[in-house]
Amino acid sequence: AGRKGDRPMGCATLRSQNAGAAAAVAVVAILVAPAATWGTTIADVGAQIPGGRLIWESGNYIYHSTLGNWSPQQIKPGYRPKWSPDGTRIAYSVGDRLYVMNSDFTGDAQLIAGISAGWWETAYSWTRDGGYLTVLMGDKRTVRKVNALTGDSTVIYVDPSQDLAESAEIDATGRYLLLFRLSPNHIRVWDMQNNVALTNPADLGWNCTPAWAPDGSYFVNTEDGVSRPIMKCTFNPWSGSIGDPTYLVGMDGLGQNNYVCHFG
Repeated sequence: AGRKGDRPMGCATLRSQNAGAAAAVAVVAILVAPAATWGTTIADVGAQIPGGRLIWESGNYIYHSTLGNWSPQQIKPGYRPKWSPDGTRIAYSVGDRLYVMNSDFTGDAQLIAGISAGWWETAYSWTRDGGYLTVLMGDKRTVRKVNALTGDSTVIYVDPSQDLAESAEIDATGRYLLLFRLSPNHIRVWDMQNNVALTNPADLGWNCTPAWAPDGSYFVNTEDGVSRPIMKCTFNPWSGSIGDPTYLVGMDGLGQNNYVCHFG
């Protein structure tokens, strides 16, 4: 999770084969909270998952460090870097172009141009098998599914009435698309099998930046308010039922700072 604000990043993802939920939450807390409120340190988390690698973006440059030996390094120009599920590749954007590169920062390849660009309008996510990325296009209404090797793509969703931003992610079953719609701001879960929305603006209104858990059993989002906490909603893919949002972790209360949530 990352925030466009006083901390040095806009988006960050962690890779570790042994990273547990507590460690992941600790990383979130470290990177988005002011120093005076930190409950732990990078060193503490690094001791638990020393091989964990973190990538993030600051000032439209991609940075990287291991947690066990914290030493941030500027890698290259880019925005919102995201690890593939197996940790072998990284997706990132430059302007309205989406790229992938190897985990050692070599082998850059452009996949598609004309994506939605902007510090909060940009939205793309890996599918759970790592074979595709779902991408919000520049019209802010169209979502395409892009082959992560060839760049071939197909349209999987077109919003009939509202612009989208921040999130366009398929769940673990490949059936449900998680979206963030604007004006009024709200989360949409779209059933691609039946072409029907499971939510409406009243259900999850004024909640932002949703992201699926790896197994699809819940999603997280930020609550649009002064404190901007991260919330959790359970989800049943068999029935399509969504639980009420519950508090997961708090934020700094500065307000008007946008967070980006996703799982590494």
